[in-house]
Amino acid sequence: MLLGRFNYGDSSFESVIQAAASEGLDAVGIGLHMQVSPLAIFTLNKSGIKQPKDLEGKVLGAAPMYGDWLFFPAFAKKTGIDRSKITVRFLDGSVRAQTLLNGGVDALTGYYNLDAPMLWTAGGDIHIMLYHTYGLKMYGTGLLAVRTQIEKFPEVTKAVVEGVMEGYKYTYLNPAQALDMHIANMSELQGHRARDITKYQMLLNTALGVHPASKEHGLGYYIPEEVAQNVALATEFLSLQKHVDPSKVFTNNFVGTVKLTPAEWDKVEQSVKPYILR
Repeated sequence: MLLGRFNYGDSSFESVIQAAASEGLDAVGIGLHMQVSPLAIFTLNKSGIKQPKDLEGKVLGAAPMYGDWLFFPAFAKKTGIDRSKITVRFLDGSVRAQTLLNGGVDALTGYYNLDAPMLWTAGGDIHIMLYHTYGLKMYGTGLLAVRTQIEKFPEVTKAVVEGVMEGYKYTYLNPAQALDMHIANMSELQGHRARDITKYQMLLNTALGVHPASKEHGLGYYIPEEVAQNVALATEFLSLQKHVDPSKVFTNNFVGTVKLTPAEWDKVEQSVKPYILR
């Protein structure tokens, strides 16, 4: 998208900030999907590692260029972990889950909505420490575009955002039907385990989208103070190329029309209650 191949994209909010800090890339978040970041630490329950400080003296697996690892120093700082007491083993993303299950590492940095389904469907009895739970109030994924696109085509942008938010709303309220539709259109997901992984991913995506801002202002809404916190964390831990003005990396101009009623929100929360960790 940022190279001119697409007009709109979907990415983590940290990527929007990084793009905005790069020369020639004026990226703007135009509608959140996950108001809660999926960054997390995974351990096996049998390991006894239940709190961040329990990671000291253990082997931590991570993929070096993934956001879960890039923000691990922020997690360690927030929770008082002595990073010098942790042995880090860098892993390829495709083998991270199996390495934890096989005992190759004691813990794993990862993404709640992606790694937990892989671990669960492989028989893993896991404990999850969501970064958000420990005070890192970061955003997850959402829609983005370059500023020139939204300025030149505001009506198209609004239609795109509203269409995507309607899709999220349908998935929130009709998870079984949405799963069937998705599987029917993805031949690579026809297997039993693939279906289970996708089911969990959809449920966790919904759980990460349950947030007071969505309930009050509609799906996709950014809270300016939380955006500023995200920018501050990215500035400290991602070595941004230039200063980023928090007010420039998001807009609420295209969200707010797609809403759920209080009764619908109650239904959604009940459907994903076991997966809301915060």
